[in-house]
Amino acid sequence: MQSSWIADKKIDWVRHEVHHQGKVEPVEPKLCAVLKVLVSAQGEIVSQQELLEQVWQGTLVANNTVQRCIAQLRKLFEDSAKKQLVIKTHPKLGYSINPACLSDPESLQFPIVNKKEEANKKKSKEIRPFIYLALLFAFLVPTAIFYWLDGAHSPTSHSKQYFSSIEPIDIQMSKISSVTASADFSKLAYTKRTNNDRWQLVIKNRSNESLTNYLFEGELLGKISFSSPTTVLLSKIKYSGTHKCSEIIEFDLINKLESVLLGCSLFFNHSAVVFDENHILFEQQDKLRKSQLMLWNSKTQQMKTLVADNVSDWTFSRAQKTLAYVSSLKNEIVELKFEGDHQFVLKGNYTALHVINSVSYTSTQQLIAASPNSILLFNEDEIIEHQHLDTGAISQVLSLGDDSVVVLIRSPTQQIIWKQNDKAEKVGTQSSYNHHARLKPSTEFMSFLSNKSGSSQIWLRRGDNEYRLTNHPRVINDYIWSLSGDILFFLSDNHIWKTNLISPPEKLDLTFDVKRLLQFTSPNQMLVLNSGKEDIYQVREVNINQLSDEVVHEGDIEWAQKIAETLLFNDQAGKVFSLDLSSNHTQPFQPYEQFRLQSEMLAIDDRFYVQDKQFNIWRCKPNQQPEIYDKYSEETPFLTDYVPQTKSKMANGFQSSTDKLLLLKTTEL
Repeated sequence: MQSSWIADKKIDWVRHEVHHQGKVEPVEPKLCAVLKVLVSAQGEIVSQQELLEQVWQGTLVANNTVQRCIAQLRKLFEDSAKKQLVIKTHPKLGYSINPACLSDPESLQFPIVNKKEEANKKKSKEIRPFIYLALLFAFLVPTAIFYWLDGAHSPTSHSKQYFSSIEPIDIQMSKISSVTASADFSKLAYTKRTNNDRWQLVIKNRSNESLTNYLFEGELLGKISFSSPTTVLLSKIKYSGTHKCSEIIEFDLINKLESVLLGCSLFFNHSAVVFDENHILFEQQDKLRKSQLMLWNSKTQQMKTLVADNVSDWTFSRAQKTLAYVSSLKNEIVELKFEGDHQFVLKGNYTALHVINSVSYTSTQQLIAASPNSILLFNEDEIIEHQHLDTGAISQVLSLGDDSVVVLIRSPTQQIIWKQNDKAEKVGTQSSYNHHARLKPSTEFMSFLSNKSGSSQIWLRRGDNEYRLTNHPRVINDYIWSLSGDILFFLSDNHIWKTNLISPPEKLDLTFDVKRLLQFTSPNQMLVLNSGKEDIYQVREVNINQLSDEVVHEGDIEWAQKIAETLLFNDQAGKVFSLDLSSNHTQPFQPYEQFRLQSEMLAIDDRFYVQDKQFNIWRCKPNQQPEIYDKYSEETPFLTDYVPQTKSKMANGFQSSTDKLLLLKTTEL
């Protein structure tokens, strides 16, 4: 079989080409191979496993490879997951070709037409250039408007254009926190920071384009939501001495009154939405920015954990009682369906190759998500649309009920600060997020995590040049250098991988999942943190050569460092403790009453360096009183590496973001 006709297009299996109306379009060999398997089945269902075995023949590929191929083939035939005119999806079973689309090539090679039809074709050919010009004009005008708004100069999308128009909502280049819509989509609400560091709640009436502004003292945290047509739920930061916390309040838009629903605690509670008449669903974040989803009963004042996974974004459909959240560790969207008394069942998992920043439900209950530069539409565990946007980083996407989406475009809000000899250098660009920097041992080269390649990978900076060290198929969450600097260990999907940067990475065969890479305590011994049951975590010392391990300590632990027989660790509330491993005696890190851990402590040589919220860096030897050794500034708030000899600081720093809101009107969502 050298060729086949599918939906009036000729497929050349030998040359991997599609012939249609005198035009020839090349097709990727793997796409051709998948299509050929489906055609050979003549309408019978072909499972995903069969496609993997026949096309990839045992080669290791991403989990969603088949779904991506099916989505691209549908675009080739101007099909979609909604229409399924050419390729049909059979949930949990596989895919099939529609037999009605298959034709005998011999019967189509010499079509018979009468003279009248030939005359009509001739006339059609004469006016066709004018039609093409009109279509080209209709396409270029909205595209030109879009790129004028963004400052870009050339479109880079390679997928079907399904945005028909783009309108600015707010392009004042100020700090915008979040955007939401009322239940009937008649109002948009978003928060922004003013020039004098006050926060503003903006309500936009979509029918008459009117704006109403409300000013708040202090910082608003997380997302907002409508609890009724005239009230919104929001979260405010509060300060009590040296303690920083947040509270969830309900704000009356008519009377401008605030009612505290959930007061301050050791955690940051924010992004609340109404679950039902008695319950509120909200996000709880600890001092180290680990987030989980909680359900609070407003009558009994009791709360329980719904999702203990590290959540980076989430959305809730009250009408369908369906929750979708983004797991930052696995970079996947998990969808849950609530049944009965707040119990839920797993509805589906969606995996994307790029980092997912935001997720929302469309009016038809499909999932729409945003990666840094793309918007993706999911259906039945597969991506059915992929739209690239050359706009800057997309931090939030919100689907509206009238076939429109709102996107929050954000420049990076966090980057590496390298402060040396009283000079601060920022390592970051307008299109990437660089963080978690460390010096490569025995060199002056800076390594860091960055998503500039589409997913979080490890990069190396030599002078003004940057090089990517890893090209791992999944997101890298953490990394650490060996003491000599010859070997790089990184964490992905809770597994440790090892590479010498010459040979391919090798996964360490450990019997437990790893949460964080903490420290090399000797050339062959690595300190790691793994998750236990509930809130119990274990600090383990792993021999990387023998792949053996020993539990050093377990309990409420977020971070730890070890020197000799002393382990310094902090709990989720930020309190720091010192553990004498020889006597198993634990005592608070002094002076702990006014101290809370601001970032990761560091063990360097024979001393610990710990950073607090009052711009102090403490230094102490094991079993000795700590002393204030150095100061840092507001632009270097989260220490990642330190050079005691020169007091040079490397940290995750913050800069003001320049945000804008755009309304994208669509044709197929």
